[in-house]
Formats: sequence, C-alpha cells, structure tokens
Amino acid sequence: MSPNDNNSSTWDNKGDGTKARSSSNSPLSKSKPNKPIDTPQIISFTTSEATHLLNPHHDVLVISLNIANCLVKRILIDNGNSANIFFLETIKAKGIPEENITRRTTMLIGFSGEQKNNLGEIVLLVYAKGVNLHTQFLLMDSPSAYNVILGRP
Repeated sequence: MSPNDNNSSTWDNKGDGTKARSSSNSPLSKSKPNKPIDTPQIISFTTSEATHLLNPHHDVLVISLNIANCLVKRILIDNGNSANIFFLETIKAKGIPEENITRRTTMLIGFSGEQKNNLGEIVLLVYAKGVNLHTQFLLMDSPSAYNVILGRP
C-alpha cells in the first residue's frame, strides 16, 4: 500500500510497548458518538443449552420479583391469563396489611369451566429492573404451587 492511497493506515505506539493500527479513512474513525440503542430485550438459548428440551416445548416461566418491598419467589408468568392473581397465603406470609384489600368480588372462570370468586382486589408496587409499577391483583384464597400469577398486561 502506498502512502498516497486513500485507505492508508499507520501503526501507532500506545505507550505501553504495544502498537495499534489506525486508518485515517476508516468508517469507524468518522463515526458519531455512541448513543444507546433502544431495542427489545430477547431471552435466547443456544442449541447446546437446549439439549434436554423437547421441541416444541411449552415450559412455564417462573420468576422472582420485589412486590410491596418483599422478595416474592415462584411467580408464574401466564400470557393466557387475563388477570394478575395474588394468593391470600402469600399476603399473610409477607406481612402485607389486609386492610389494603378492596372488597370487590369478581367471578373467575378457569380453562375447564370451574368458577371461583375472589376475595377482593389489592394494588401493590412491583419492582422489575429499574421500573416501579403499581399493579392491581385479584386476591384468591385457594391452594397454589405459585405465590403470584402475572397475566398479560
């Protein structure tokens, strides 16, 4: 490459005994300052991580979140559910005051047609990765493997 070429590059001493190659006409040398890109967060797995999964699979997503300043584990994310459900046993275990419950009953109908009335509604602060959001939950008094069920927004 001759010194008169438009894409000439040089070797620069970095001061620590190493050298770095720089190009005067590189597209990167004229780029604008980096701005954060607002892209959706994607959870993905490599093929090697999915060795024990049968595809297609319908595994559930179970997470932990801070709700009403308490760490709540075993939260089921259920996009097929149109309601957020908090169970009475969890309210008592976390020490959330029951006077915050609004006594308004709603009949919930399950997938197989079973019907159950809730005890009321409660609005609690949910914290997830820098976002605090007041979320309305239906309060249920029934046994469950989960502490909370979050439905679709």
